[in-house]
Amino acid sequence: MDETRPKQRSTPHGAGPRPEARLALERAGGYGELYDAVLVSCRQIAGSDFVDCALGLVDPEDPEFFYPLRRGLPMRPPMKEPRSGESNILALGLASDEPLVLFDRAVEARPIGQARTANQQGQSQPPPWITAPLRRKKEKIGVLAVRVHTWGATGAPPYIRSIERLAEEIAWSAANCHQHEQREQTLNDYHDIFRVAAHLQSIRDPGELLAEACDALIRSFGFDRAAILLLDDPDGARELRWAASRGFEEPAVPTGQTIPLDGALAAALADNATRLIRSPREEHDAPEFMRAREQCCRAAILPLCPKNRPLGVICADHRFDHGQLNRRRVATLALFANQVALAIENARLYSRIETLARTDSLTSIYNRHYFDEALERETARVRRYGQQLCLMMVDLCDFKRFNDRFGHLTGDEMLRRVARLLRETVRASDIVCRFGGDEFVVLMPNTGLSQAEWVRARIEAAIEEANRAAASCDEHIRLSIGLRSAERQSPENLLAEADSAMYINKARQTRQGLARLLTSGPWGEVERADPFIGNTLRVLNDKDATYLDHARRVMDWSRQIATRLGRPPLEIEDICLGALLHDVGKVAFDRELLQRPSTLTPSEYRLIQTHAAFGADLIGVVAHLQPIVPIIRHHHERYDGRVRGQFPGYPDGLRGEDIPFGARVVKAADCFDCLTSERPYHAAQSRDEAIAVIRHEAGRSFDPQISAALLELLEECAEDATV
Repeated sequence: MDETRPKQRSTPHGAGPRPEARLALERAGGYGELYDAVLVSCRQIAGSDFVDCALGLVDPEDPEFFYPLRRGLPMRPPMKEPRSGESNILALGLASDEPLVLFDRAVEARPIGQARTANQQGQSQPPPWITAPLRRKKEKIGVLAVRVHTWGATGAPPYIRSIERLAEEIAWSAANCHQHEQREQTLNDYHDIFRVAAHLQSIRDPGELLAEACDALIRSFGFDRAAILLLDDPDGARELRWAASRGFEEPAVPTGQTIPLDGALAAALADNATRLIRSPREEHDAPEFMRAREQCCRAAILPLCPKNRPLGVICADHRFDHGQLNRRRVATLALFANQVALAIENARLYSRIETLARTDSLTSIYNRHYFDEALERETARVRRYGQQLCLMMVDLCDFKRFNDRFGHLTGDEMLRRVARLLRETVRASDIVCRFGGDEFVVLMPNTGLSQAEWVRARIEAAIEEANRAAASCDEHIRLSIGLRSAERQSPENLLAEADSAMYINKARQTRQGLARLLTSGPWGEVERADPFIGNTLRVLNDKDATYLDHARRVMDWSRQIATRLGRPPLEIEDICLGALLHDVGKVAFDRELLQRPSTLTPSEYRLIQTHAAFGADLIGVVAHLQPIVPIIRHHHERYDGRVRGQFPGYPDGLRGEDIPFGARVVKAADCFDCLTSERPYHAAQSRDEAIAVIRHEAGRSFDPQISAALLELLEECAEDATV
């Protein structure tokens, strides 16, 4: 503090404040205006003796603290100090009920009447302070301290009484200033709260929201530590989960861990009231992390109970007590806690709505909307960074028939089983979604085709395991999977390509299942699996009882020939199904024509020749049987292309390699079985006779390579029979 004599106009000792100074005191609207008016009045009273002045105003809401008003200290907001400070001029003045004279040296404090003059002290003294208590309705509400240059030679200076009267006037103005300041601080607090609340309401991430709430407590309310603890089960929880904290050198409890809900924490929640703890280290029911702090003067526990629904608590404390927690601040903190609780509820509600918006309600996996967003996001990364991306389309085969047979409730359970199997089988980075109906998708970011094939193999293995554990075949899961990898140039086509691959795979699986049933299954199962094919073959078998056995033998020879020639497994499967259905076009003819023992007329023979084209047209209406249509249509073409004379090729006169490979295989197998089988219109030939025909017709009716493979198979069969 500047102790030099200020340069000011000399004023006679003992002159009181002028009327305009008194008016300024009466009209003071805050601590700053009050201090300015007091400063002017003190200068007018002490005149040239004046050095400095200060005010100490007791906080009416927390009398243990006071507001020091003096030059060099902030007035808005004013800082509070404890009244217990023994070396503080204002604190000493507040501790006395009568005016004092205080000398800085050794902080000597004497009542005005007992203070000696400077000459009597026998030594040089610095300018003393004169204090006068401020009273309103006999209640001490503060102290006025005036510093003067000299102490009167004969004792107290002549303006002592003026200072005391000024103190009385200040007391009345101070009360008004208190109310004004409290209103201003309350408005500022409310402004801060609503500003923070608006910000919190805009935060959707719960973790970010809780961290920001802790920051706001420290920033706006002067705490130096804050933590939020939440109930996981509001109805019966006895523990609080440590959700967020700020200001801790090390978290008292690791985030996500729990502490018991007891003591002051339980009381605050039960009463839905803010709990103030003045000395946490001395309070046995204070939380352990508060009691463990070496320096902790005051703490607050704020319940989070929107609409009386407990969510958790906010815990905050101060290392040093500056009187921040008073009755007004407690009410403000309660409002802040309520805003935080509402923000938490809103964030949780938003999270639930967001989850519902992107989650399929039946299977609890992501829905089509989320998949579209994820696909757009990942394809953008493919285009920008060249990352790998694979997409798997999964279809539940024959689900409509399953629904019709067992009902929609059982069908829903099947969908849930498939969703659960996919979610548990794929990797954590993969995104499983329900695409719609009985279709699912698995999006695999940053995944190459080989890795995706491994995932598909895991899914197929899991399906086999689930089917083995099923109580009956009705519970078996049959999935069709299409897999595609995005190229950097065309990620947009990924979905269409995967969908196409899935349908190709589905058709193949359907053909496989149909072939198995036609090979060995009962008619009822054939008709249930494919009513169109089942009914067609039933009619054909009624007209020609030998057809199904004949078709099965043709299929067996066709499989062996194709395998001997090293054809791919998928092609062999199609050849086998084509062999089973090669003469399906004969369903259009009468039984009498098919079973006639006598020779057919030329017109009847031409009619019989139409069965290949008719069968192809008949099967062509079934989408999943498209790959075998060429086999059915061309299995009577000749390798040499001859279309006239005995045993001509039909219906299109193809030759050589133009004839589909599967049709060439079925032609050879069909011919051999017809030669060696008893028919109404011819007797069965011996194996050797049939072999001679096959050998002779190689390069004529039959593909030489296929004829050679069939002859090798027949020779091996003969050797096995001999052995």
